[in-house]
Amino acid sequence: MLKLNPSTLLTLMLLIVCTTFGYSAEKFTADALDKTAEEVTSAQITLCVDLTCLPSATAPSVFGGFNGWCANCNFLSDPDGDGIWCTTVTMNAGSQEFKFFVQEGEETFCPGTPGTVTSGPFTNRVIEVVCDVDQTLTFGYNSATAVCNPNPPGEEVTMCVDVSCLPDEVTSVSIFGAFNGWNTGANPLSDPDGDGIWCGTIYLCPGIHEFKFFVNGVEESFPAGADGDFSNGCTITCCGGAFTNRFVNIAAGTNPTFVYGYNSCDGNCVPPAGAYTEFCFNSNCFPGDVNDVALAGTFNGWCGGCNPLTDPDGDGLYCATIFFPPGIHEFKFVVNGNFENFPPGADGDYSNGCTITCCGGAFTNRFVEVIDGVEQTIVFAWESCDSELLEISCPPETDLGFFDCTTIDDIPACPTTLDEALGAPWNIVIINSGCGDLAVLCEDSDAVDICGTSKIIERTITIVDGGITATCVYTMTILGDNAPVIACPLDKTISLGPGSCGALSTEPLPTIYDLCGATITRTEPSTDVFSSIDCNLGESNAVTYAYEAVDDCGNVTVCSYQVTLASYDTNLTGISCNDHVNVTANASCEVEFNADMLLEGGPYGCYDCFGVSAVEIHTETALAVFEVTITDPATGNSCWGTVTVEDKNDPTVECADCTDPDVTDPACIFNCTEEKLFTTFVEEEGRFGFDTRLLDGLIPSDGEDFIGDYVTDNCDDVPMSAGYSDTFSPIGNCSEGTL
Repeated sequence: MLKLNPSTLLTLMLLIVCTTFGYSAEKFTADALDKTAEEVTSAQITLCVDLTCLPSATAPSVFGGFNGWCANCNFLSDPDGDGIWCTTVTMNAGSQEFKFFVQEGEETFCPGTPGTVTSGPFTNRVIEVVCDVDQTLTFGYNSATAVCNPNPPGEEVTMCVDVSCLPDEVTSVSIFGAFNGWNTGANPLSDPDGDGIWCGTIYLCPGIHEFKFFVNGVEESFPAGADGDFSNGCTITCCGGAFTNRFVNIAAGTNPTFVYGYNSCDGNCVPPAGAYTEFCFNSNCFPGDVNDVALAGTFNGWCGGCNPLTDPDGDGLYCATIFFPPGIHEFKFVVNGNFENFPPGADGDYSNGCTITCCGGAFTNRFVEVIDGVEQTIVFAWESCDSELLEISCPPETDLGFFDCTTIDDIPACPTTLDEALGAPWNIVIINSGCGDLAVLCEDSDAVDICGTSKIIERTITIVDGGITATCVYTMTILGDNAPVIACPLDKTISLGPGSCGALSTEPLPTIYDLCGATITRTEPSTDVFSSIDCNLGESNAVTYAYEAVDDCGNVTVCSYQVTLASYDTNLTGISCNDHVNVTANASCEVEFNADMLLEGGPYGCYDCFGVSAVEIHTETALAVFEVTITDPATGNSCWGTVTVEDKNDPTVECADCTDPDVTDPACIFNCTEEKLFTTFVEEEGRFGFDTRLLDGLIPSDGEDFIGDYVTDNCDDVPMSAGYSDTFSPIGNCSEGTL
């Protein structure tokens, strides 16, 4: 008799359902049990899900045993846009477990939900597939019906974590665990009031759930306990200490709220042990284009795209900062999707300080040792234990000195080649040449010129290796050409000498102080000014002297001051005059009386300020005689004397030139009337003398003037005598009309 165990019976039932081998139920024999799995047929199952209740649904898919639980293998589509997403998959006959998946998270179900099956911590949808029987099935997301459910089944649980103790600004917090497939991005928390306590709502089925909080890309860390031990009421360890997570026991119908402290089993925030490490990849020497860079390692399950590195400043250094607990962590750089490769060493040997090999040479990775509280930055080039970063040394003395307009040309020129940068006065030393193709840049923080105020200029010399740069900064002090300084005199009063009443200004140009070629000019008065004493004031009106100094940079300085002339200051109270003085009439036969003519003794102030009065006295021996009185305006005292006016200017004779023997000018020839009149006054042959007024009266006005001779004198109305002589020769008989 054939004996069948329960599993054989199941197989037998399956073969009876999928009868494709030509056997009838009545004729079924044990030979059918030898049929292989390849002979078991499948069916085309169209699976649809209603996503209309979800706020967002990115890249919906279905995954399950039929595709190895691959969430990225069978995507759904919604061509008519009704919110029902579908795809057709091939499933083998029998019970098939599956779930729908969106990037925001997978479906979740509590054990016992209709249409699901629970195995350990997993509760999945299940359907029965009949071979060669195609089906179209529609479900609601997170629902046992065809209606979409926006909230997963279970209790509404509010989970909070206090992160206020963390030293860095907290920018992202989430909760992850078995309930969401340990997806760190599926359930973010928020802190709307900024008190450092971040909260979020999740749905958990009644029972025990493991989870952790994930802050700024770093998950919580707890010490391992005994596997499966829940006794501390906070954490549970599994897998020989490999994983230690929080746990929470949810009771049905409670909708609880929990508040935890980060890394703590109570409400107190505990900073995590460890330190931040900045990882940088130097791409400048990479053989080819760099499109993307990431960091993979034990910390992220060797995920080649989970921790990208960025180069925001474009210098070729791709960096990311990650928090690690204390200890040794293995990692590699991933460039353009390719992991680094290193030659293997001895297993477990860290001695080269760069890589470690394990598993008989199967894996050789970089490593970093993290010490609690010690931050660090590590930089490496591709598949190298060297950073290949440019490194230079600057000289100990970087002050180039002081420069003014006399030494500005001594400032050393910027280096343009590497040799110049390595030489004096820059003296840069290359310690690590990086990729080796170096260039030199030079830039000043300000224009190197004298014009303007004094300033300190920084000259930055940059050595460039691809996108990597290293700099040395030098300083130089420029003594600017400030505006010229004028030694501007103060306003001043100049005392005149005794009797003086004015003077011509002769102020010298003030002294200027400037290093760079300033010149000074007088802007007013435009010409020299003669200043006279105002007798009412005892001084002259003030004259303003203004100057302008301009240097080569166009800097302008102005200066002005005033000059006043003061009359001579005398202490005399009395005045004294000469008894008598003689004076000569001027060219106009005039005399101007002033105090200086008569005053004696002194010294006196401005003569022009004394009062002068004159009374004429009759005389027959001179032009005129006056009694002149001088009065001191300050005291009213006066003195007097007589002044005789004389004419000591000789008459002026202007003779016409008739010395030419061939003269024919009628003005030089007597007519008969003139001859007769003239010869009446002949004193001796060939010579004559006469009184001008007498001659003018004798010669008719209509006759031609005798040989054009004239006599003038300053005092014509005063008796005077003058004479002159000419030579003449007879040239014919007067009876003939001419002589």
